[in-house]
Formats: sequence, C-alpha cells, structure tokens
Amino acid sequence: MQRSGTDNARDAEGSEEAEDVVRPTDVPEADLVEQMTPAEGDDDRDDSDRIEPPLEVNEADAAEQRRSVPVDEDYPRG
Repeated sequence: MQRSGTDNARDAEGSEEAEDVVRPTDVPEADLVEQMTPAEGDDDRDDSDRIEPPLEVNEADAAEQRRSVPVDEDYPRG
C-alpha cells in the first residue's frame, strides 16, 4: 500500500509531537513538584504570610544616605 504525501506529513508531525512530550519520569522531582503546585496570586495568600517591612529607621542606613559625594564627573548621578 502506498501512502500519500499528506499521510507522510502527518506521521512526521506526530513523531515531532512525540519528541516534544515531557514525561514525568524525564523531569527531576523538584521541578515536577514545582510545576504541579498551583500558583497563588496576592489575593489568595493569607494575611499572616505577608512580611511587613519594619517602620523604624536603621541609623547606619540613614547616615549613609545623608552622606554627600563631592562633585565628580565619573560619579554616576541618578
């Protein structure tokens, strides 16, 4: 039995699709778990899971931010 060109094209596409299929045995367990875990949006999270930034100022950070740099052409300015 002779096959038509469209049958051969379909077989070629089918073999390409078979190569693109990722089987769970081909994927490391950690990646598989990550892929199977549903993504949570901001609305789905519990309020207890959110970490609030501290409201107090770190003195060392504040002093460093107040420090000025003398005029220097090579110093990048924001």
